[in-house]
Amino acid sequence: MTSEIAVMNQRAVALAADSAVTLIGGGTVAVRNDHRKLFNLVEGRPVGLMFFGVADMMGHPWEHLIEHYQKKARPRALPHVRDYAASFTGMMDNLEEFFPRARQR
Repeated sequence: MTSEIAVMNQRAVALAADSAVTLIGGGTVAVRNDHRKLFNLVEGRPVGLMFFGVADMMGHPWEHLIEHYQKKARPRALPHVRDYAASFTGMMDNLEEFFPRARQR
């Protein structure tokens, strides 16, 4: 079971997550308690990303996808948090090498 929390006020947001994760592959399901679910999306910027549920997207661990974003997209300082979300999801939409159109539903 996943536990994630965001505590917010007018000036800040604090994020926290447990380390339990569900891994699904080859018809088996495993739950482990040693995975990161909370990431700093952009080095030097106070922008966090949390995931819950399955630990991967089409066989690619979220941690690897986030690292790919950090290295390849090299996000710059953006004016709004929603801009970081759009940048990350935009990258995900165009990762043909990770998510071939033939495999998508």
